[in-house]
Order: sequence, then structure tokens, then C-alpha cells
Amino acid sequence: MNALRSCLTRRIRLASVLRLQRSFAATTRILGIESSCDDTCAAIVTNEGQVLASVQQSQHKLNKQNRGVIPSVAAKQHATSLPVVVEGALREAGIS
Repeated sequence: MNALRSCLTRRIRLASVLRLQRSFAATTRILGIESSCDDTCAAIVTNEGQVLASVQQSQHKLNKQNRGVIPSVAAKQHATSLPVVVEGALREAGIS
């Protein structure tokens, strides 16, 4: 009888863990951040690969004015753009 009770308890615990894992997996959101020499981007995707949001800010106009990429200027622009694209992606994905 104790062996049966122990087996049932383990199965119930396992079922609870599996439900929790499925529940957690269904709500997992991933923030991706990317920057190149002239773009700053952020995206929100699910663990299943569904893109919920994608936001990009470009430095193309600035680079054209400067006749090319100036690393110190690009770095400052990335620092300014990063919070903007992350907040935009969160808002677009409906995450507060």
C-alpha cells in the first residue's frame, strides 16, 4: 500500500511539474538586442519563434552627413537609441 501511495505521489508531482513547464513555456518572451555600425534594433519573440515586435533605428542619415561612419559618433547614437528601441519593442509586444 505504501509503495502504491508513493508511486501515485510521484506521478502527481511529475504531472504538476509538466503542467508548470508547459505553462512557463507558453509565456516565455525573449528580448533580442542587435547593433551594427549604423543600426540599433530590439525584438521580442516567443520561445516558439513567433515575432511579437521588431523595432529598428538607423543612423544612415547621420552617416551620410558625416560621409561615413565615425565610431565615436556611432557609439553615442547607439547609447541614445538603445532605450528607445527596447521600450518600443516592449510597447509593440504589449509588455509593460
